[in-house]
Amino acid sequence: MIHLAKPIVRRYDSSDGTEYFISIESGNSDKSRYINGKWYNSEFLEEPGIMYGFIRLRLCDNSSNDYLHAIKN
Repeated sequence: MIHLAKPIVRRYDSSDGTEYFISIESGNSDKSRYINGKWYNSEFLEEPGIMYGFIRLRLCDNSSNDYLHAIKN
């Protein structure tokens, strides 16, 4: 099913920042559809998706964060 995989980005508000969960996913068949954050089969019943990989990105709202000087501002 990896040939049907698509990038999925989920955004979350977190303490002092925003987090993004970025993944490559597909449904369980070629008729699966991704709608409003969930995978559905051809009968529009919710199904678990297949996740091939992911990464988490956190962007801090606090501009005084001194941990990574190279990317500040």
